[in-house]
Amino acid sequence: MDDHSNEEKLTFEKIWLMFKETDKRFQETDKRFQETDRILRQTDKKIKKLEELFVGQWGKLIESLVEGSLVKLLNQRNIMVQQTFQRSKSTKTGKEVEIDIIACNGEE
Repeated sequence: MDDHSNEEKLTFEKIWLMFKETDKRFQETDKRFQETDRILRQTDKKIKKLEELFVGQWGKLIESLVEGSLVKLLNQRNIMVQQTFQRSKSTKTGKEVEIDIIACNGEE
């Protein structure tokens, strides 16, 4: 008896249907990948916005806390601060540098 007698014989039509089904599944998978990619891009944009907000606000908070302590510390050392500046930019070295806090008293 032939080993293949109990198996269904493959015809061109059956193979063609299998290819069509496989192609359909690939298309569905591709759509899912595209949707996942779209969601990941949106998520990345949201995370970047949150990071910018957090870093910016956190930096401003720390600068404000340091500014108050800096003035007090300098005054205790007999350096009377007349004015402070935050986030000043300088290009003296040839490249732009941001200075978080500058305390001035006219001399130092």
